[in-house]
Amino acid sequence: MIAYLTALVIGLTLPAQTNMNVRLGRWARSPFLATLISFAISTALLVIVLLATGVGGNGLGNALAGPAWLWIGGLCGVVFLMGNILLLPRLGAVQTVVLPVLGQILAGLIIDTFGLFGSLQSALMLAKVAGAVLVAVGVILVSVPRGKNAPAEQGESGKAVWAWRAAAVAIGMLSSIQTAVNSSLGSILGSPLEASLVSFTVGTTTLVIIVLVLAARGKLRGPQSKGPASWWMWFGGPFGALFVYCNAALAATIGTGSTVIVMLAGSIAGGVLIDSFGLLGSERKPVTLARGIGLLVLFVGVALVRFA
Repeated sequence: MIAYLTALVIGLTLPAQTNMNVRLGRWARSPFLATLISFAISTALLVIVLLATGVGGNGLGNALAGPAWLWIGGLCGVVFLMGNILLLPRLGAVQTVVLPVLGQILAGLIIDTFGLFGSLQSALMLAKVAGAVLVAVGVILVSVPRGKNAPAEQGESGKAVWAWRAAAVAIGMLSSIQTAVNSSLGSILGSPLEASLVSFTVGTTTLVIIVLVLAARGKLRGPQSKGPASWWMWFGGPFGALFVYCNAALAATIGTGSTVIVMLAGSIAGGVLIDSFGLLGSERKPVTLARGIGLLVLFVGVALVRFA
């Protein structure tokens, strides 16, 4: 029971982490710099955890001799985190949580069906297809505003909003790829935590190069020099490291499927709370009946896909 409660609480922190990184991005005046700060903090904390626990594998040589895709997990993570920083102010916490779920489900089905990135191949069953359809229906109910005068998010035009929604689905697909890649890397290294550290290190290194190039070209304004920074914006990195650590630990305890479902429930609940009450500097967006039904349909669809 404690493991399930932990997964639920960790899921609740995911939308909060996104809000923290969004605020950090506003202060840094660059999504690249904000993502770099968050990744660097997560990397440092994972190093501390690994040193403290003594957990580590001896398969680095095998990983270096393996396929090139073993190292793309960090790049997928960079796009996912930076994408959330850009998406949340435009779509709100709930859509930023649920739209990537559709991408995760679609990419997950493709990866499992064809056994990509070292994953175990599994047949595409009718129940999984039905679950994916329910996820799509739920996402539509959650994402499409109701009423003739329903405003576009943050003043965006209708086409722009749908472009951002499509981007959210795409980064969700990258999240599934990252999970599959890191799982294979963890098996080779003998430690999921060490695989997570490799992923964060690759991402951090990539971001350092990008930020240095932008700074050299004069396209990086740098952090705000005036006005107080929100103290809570620095916790996005620690929450990210905690999420990765607990995800690895809980999956080994209660199973990957159960961990995903319970964390998803927590993430949806966290997104609803943030949107409903305008927490952590976000715009207040009350949850309508249609959106509530959509969340329920989406959750049932995810459960079908994961447990079919």
